[in-house]
Amino acid sequence: YVTLQGKFALKTPIEEHACFDRDAKDWGKPSIDEGNMWVIRHLCDVHWLSEASMYIKVMYKSDLKTETFADALALSGYEFSECMRKTPKCIGLVYRYARELLSYMRSKADCSDGSIALETAHDLCSNLVGDSEQQEVDFHPSYSGAEAERATELIGQFVADVCELRGGTSAEAMASRVVDCFPELHHQHGVYTKINSLQERETSTCSITSVVWLLQGRYDFFVAPQAPDTRMSPKLWADLQAFMRWADLDSHMVKTLLVFLAVRGLGKCQSFAKAMPVGATSPEDVVLQLRHVVPGTMPSWDSLKGDDRLLMLCLNMHKSFNVAQMLQGENT
Repeated sequence: YVTLQGKFALKTPIEEHACFDRDAKDWGKPSIDEGNMWVIRHLCDVHWLSEASMYIKVMYKSDLKTETFADALALSGYEFSECMRKTPKCIGLVYRYARELLSYMRSKADCSDGSIALETAHDLCSNLVGDSEQQEVDFHPSYSGAEAERATELIGQFVADVCELRGGTSAEAMASRVVDCFPELHHQHGVYTKINSLQERETSTCSITSVVWLLQGRYDFFVAPQAPDTRMSPKLWADLQAFMRWADLDSHMVKTLLVFLAVRGLGKCQSFAKAMPVGATSPEDVVLQLRHVVPGTMPSWDSLKGDDRLLMLCLNMHKSFNVAQMLQGENT
């Protein structure tokens, strides 16, 4: 709740009461009702109440009543989350603010009435964004300018080596190079790591590495992790190689394919999926929305230098047609 104008009485059970926001300047002295049951604070103008309920499950025992004609606003946790879905850029900042707020509340003797002074909330925000109120959360602050160009060069050289059948010294070396070349997969600065989606990071790394072995015809590396009793047969491998020769992928198609594998896993991350507008349900929808509202999330996409029509086509196609399910006979 946010009180706007008029006078209010905030009543808290006396057994629950303790002076929560001692930093406030305009709370006045609390009083006790005649029945010795309630501690009453008289509020005027703007105050924030019960804000923690938007971030965690909490039960307040306080009661807010008006003493004059007054105006107040109410915002539920559900309504707040729906607003956040429409502005994913703010999610990281709100998350950090919520952590600061809850930490502040826990440091006080009591938060039973849920009251917090406006200047306290403002100070918490200032601690997060510094002097600029327009600062945005950047998933890849280190990939800009010269470093962005460097990432583009690394991906370009990687694709060239794959197409020229170079760089396949060992499975471990290839996996390490994949992580180094595609910024999303970086073990420290990559977006998968930042949102703690390590399983999807490993899946994307494995997918890219497997495609490289397929393109380079390295059956030995491709089947090395597979158990002997379930290992891909040489005949099936020969069929796949025949298909690859038929597809005749050029370097741009290979680069687009690898970027697709690097970024598509982000669409499966619940941290992003839950923040998307209603209707963006498939992983491809989530990736496309991320590209629109938080373009810095996917530096590998930027390496295409605007020539991303094929990537967009692949993402939109996968929204309604799953090639993997077709190959496994799941769709008819």
